[in-house]
Amino acid sequence: MRNPHLFPVPVPVATAVAASVAATVCLLAAAIALPPQFRADAAEDEATLRGVASGGAGPAADAEVAAGIIGWAPAAGDHVAVATTDGEGRFTLARAPLGPIDVWVRPRGGAWTFSIRMWHPGVSDLAIDARARPGFPGMDGHGFGSERSGTVTGVVTDKQAKPIPRAAVGLRGDDSTWVLTDDKGQFTLDKAEDGDGLVVRVGGFRDSLGKVKLDKKRMTIKLDPAKATVVHVDDPAGKPLPGAWVTLGDPDTVQSTTGFASLFPPRARLVGAWTDEKGDARIAWGDPDDATVATAYAPRCAPASKKVSAAKGPVKLQLAAPQPARATVVSKADGTPLAGVYVGLPHQSDGGDDSISALPQDAERGPVVVGRTDENGQCVIAHLPADVETLRVVGEHKLHAVVRVERMKGDEGK
Repeated sequence: MRNPHLFPVPVPVATAVAASVAATVCLLAAAIALPPQFRADAAEDEATLRGVASGGAGPAADAEVAAGIIGWAPAAGDHVAVATTDGEGRFTLARAPLGPIDVWVRPRGGAWTFSIRMWHPGVSDLAIDARARPGFPGMDGHGFGSERSGTVTGVVTDKQAKPIPRAAVGLRGDDSTWVLTDDKGQFTLDKAEDGDGLVVRVGGFRDSLGKVKLDKKRMTIKLDPAKATVVHVDDPAGKPLPGAWVTLGDPDTVQSTTGFASLFPPRARLVGAWTDEKGDARIAWGDPDDATVATAYAPRCAPASKKVSAAKGPVKLQLAAPQPARATVVSKADGTPLAGVYVGLPHQSDGGDDSISALPQDAERGPVVVGRTDENGQCVIAHLPADVETLRVVGEHKLHAVVRVERMKGDEGK
């Protein structure tokens, strides 16, 4: 059997409540020091993800929806936010990370399934498909036709042999295998074979990338501690910004996981943290390579990035005023507006506007979604980088629809 501790909740409930209260106090204390239009907490409502999950016969009640840092299954994500749908399939995620994220869904009695890759805040009325989905014909989670039946057990510890609970362990390239270690640092992985890549990651430690050894009755994996990097974030007026979301890692590298690459996630990862009342975030960078990218996000602001050397800070980032845009999606045939259509960022890994992945739509990661059209075929994008000139249509409409982009003035996007 799989580890019963697979992603029960992102953090213990008591810890989450305490953290939420502390964050609220910090934000209120700093409110006077920040211009209202730039305070991250002032835009809390617009930074909340809302939507509805549907099953085969209507709304999906009691389904779980998870949103977290892009590129990995929920069990392996950092700062994953989880909500449960009500009787009408509706959900609210009020503390999801900002920036590029993955959204997953698990119907009642089912398994976690990737749903959409998006830029947050961007779409506040997500439509999630919570129906059980068949696997890719002729292929298992690794992309091979062979049957995998091996089981690997082990324990994750620090250098002093102290067990590490809630460490994420998985087979490289197979999102479905990720589990969390129990209170004794123990894990069990199914569907493994000798030589499979074994990834272990947990906050405060460097990642471990090894290989499965089925001849060992019990694998012992010792993790090295990771030094924290301090990132300071200022708002567009140059004042400290509490409640901003900061990541370490190159978003462009992780975003390129699409098509066949989604079966083989790259080594690259993202880790993140929220800034405190002084505008500081402390992040333990777990990758063995200290060269990385620091990025800060906040509602009503344009993100800021800088190449840095982790653990050699502090790093300072200043956000800029956003550059809003309006997208309009119309039919190629007659120019009529199309409602409920997702639009996403263009990216080389997607192969172009009209490309169709070799994977079925349920299995591909796809582009980063930045908006969903209303009844007039339009959507306002809070921030669109200046170097983005075109957007692509996402999903079933991508072959017979076109998207037009119009730049807006700053006050129009509010």
